Amino acid sequence: MDSPKGKKKCMSENCSNVRDLKETKGNAIRYHSYCRACRRLRRFGYSKKNHCESTSCEWNGKFESYILEVDHIDGNRKNNVTTNFQTLCGICHLIKSNKENRS
Repeated sequence: MDSPKGKKKCMSENCSNVRDLKETKGNAIRYHSYCRACRRLRRFGYSKKNHCESTSCEWNGKFESYILEVDHIDGNRKNNVTTNFQTLCGICHLIKSNKENRS
């Protein structure tokens, strides 16, 4: 499906990001099937859930434009084992990040 301005959405079920341009040959424009973030997660064997995994989430599914993000549980971006990933809504991710930055 095309999104506004001809950009294509990520094919991952729970992602609303735009896909990256893959290559251009002559007049043919090709896109990756998945956005950059989903391609990276797929390499590690993880895919986003369709809900926030925070046990204290008060906003789960209450918004029409519900944004889900992948979070490193331990806060270490270099620790990319699948058990260190969790799907959080944008609000819970922000709250978690703010608590980590205060520590």
